[in-house]
Amino acid sequence: MDVKGSLVCEGDVDRADVFIYFAKLEGSTWTKVDSSVVQRTVHHPTAGKKYTVMSQNGTPCVPGVYIGIAEGFLTVDGKTYKNYQNGYGPESRVEC
Repeated sequence: MDVKGSLVCEGDVDRADVFIYFAKLEGSTWTKVDSSVVQRTVHHPTAGKKYTVMSQNGTPCVPGVYIGIAEGFLTVDGKTYKNYQNGYGPESRVEC
């Protein structure tokens, strides 16, 4: 399983950050897999251009149920804002 996150800026933005990662189902709670976090930062992104980040190594080889999560932040005039609601991929069962 891989995770992909994308964003397109529509205006004057100082910086755009996209984070993607896996979360593992622990009981009834989704827990972030810290070792899976990948970040892409673009300074002064071009309006209308699509920026994408992909997971590097796929789902960890630890049995369980996972989802991929993407989240983004924009910095405008020195203030950072959450760009969009988190995107969640479908559940994937991993059996090594």
